[in-house]
Amino acid sequence: MAGIALAAVALRIVLLLTYQPWICGDTASYLELFQVISSHSWDSFCGGRTPFYPAFLIATSLIGKPNPYIPVLLQCLLGVLNALLLYNLIRCVTGNRWQALVVGLWSALYLKQAQLEMALLPECVTSFLFTLLLYVWVRLEEKRIGSIWAVLGGLLSLLVLTRPNNLFLLPVFGTRIFFLHRTEIARLIRVRWAVVFCGTALVPLFAWCCFLYGTTGRFTVSNYTGIHLTHKTIDWIDQAPLQYTLERDVLRKYSRDRVQPGIPLDSRMWVALNELYALNIYKAQKSGARFVEISSKLQQMDREMIVAHPFLYLRTVAESWGRFWHPDRFMLVPALEKNDPRSPSAGCVLIRPWLQKVLGQIARPQDFIVHILVWLFPWMFCAYGVWYWRNKSNASFFPVFSGLLILFSALSCALLEYGNGRFVLPYAPVLFCAWSVMGWSVVLRLKNRG
Repeated sequence: MAGIALAAVALRIVLLLTYQPWICGDTASYLELFQVISSHSWDSFCGGRTPFYPAFLIATSLIGKPNPYIPVLLQCLLGVLNALLLYNLIRCVTGNRWQALVVGLWSALYLKQAQLEMALLPECVTSFLFTLLLYVWVRLEEKRIGSIWAVLGGLLSLLVLTRPNNLFLLPVFGTRIFFLHRTEIARLIRVRWAVVFCGTALVPLFAWCCFLYGTTGRFTVSNYTGIHLTHKTIDWIDQAPLQYTLERDVLRKYSRDRVQPGIPLDSRMWVALNELYALNIYKAQKSGARFVEISSKLQQMDREMIVAHPFLYLRTVAESWGRFWHPDRFMLVPALEKNDPRSPSAGCVLIRPWLQKVLGQIARPQDFIVHILVWLFPWMFCAYGVWYWRNKSNASFFPVFSGLLILFSALSCALLEYGNGRFVLPYAPVLFCAWSVMGWSVVLRLKNRG
């Protein structure tokens, strides 16, 4: 474990010497809650982001203003702890120290994952919470104490309040808890366990939804839902009902075959939003309330379009599913000076270009391997699932359960969002674990047959 920790710390020191903290395009929306509290004005609050990562940024701020180095350093610490958790997770599942060491080192030295820790984005916190949730599950699933399910429920609620797509994990955990020890434990007790787990997971979510209802007038986890869904319907926006003619006329300029060069497809809705703000059909005057009104109307339009054209929607879901399984690669940042007006929109300042060149060369084979492992994972999961049910006595259930969690997260992203190769990265460490345990189970089975 000491070797994993040293390797992880060394890599993050190198990255801190290479880059300044990244103030990304999405960072402003995560700072919204902080700005609202600081200014004591709710005029601009739209309730788009869930609160845990904004709370993380608020907790790390100094003298009333966010200091980007502090959250980045804490994210680096979470990255180190994540690698150590993976080592212990594999030790718990397989008992093989060397296998655990390989997985822990791979996660500790995965450059794209570590590069994301330099950015003020929730991926690092999401990854840590997801790994911690599975680690606690593996350590405690054999315990027969009802209170432990409250701990798991609390962790899941934090995960959902960091990335809302993880809400789809609730039925997976709830079903697994209900069927745990079903031949030894009475059904009523298992129902009680599932209720405790679901209750502790849902209470914080319900409180957040009530907060949004009180401040924005909508009972929801996020007011970004309408924007995200319109990302999926914008390419066939001509099918919108007549009562949405004004919105349709604005959005059709941003469909795939009409959008101006230079506007990324996954960002075009945010560009179109500026034009929607200018329409004189919305009653709300404050910026936050107008955003909520626009998102709500777009969500209603999207629902009607999806019901009327389900196959067009399923086609966009399939495209988003495919994008999820193509992870982002290590990004080479242009060597621009600090405060240069040509600085990239990501807001990253490159300190030592020569270090980035070295890291880029190391990252190439890493990115290739990760791309293959991620792309093949859904297929291998299906194959292993069939093999598991035929060889339960010599196979681990861990790849099945962890794979279901990753697949449900991918499904939620595909159903509700445009899709992005960045979204799979928080689940990549556990995905590496699943691959490792699948290989270990197959080898163990072959040895027993021999």
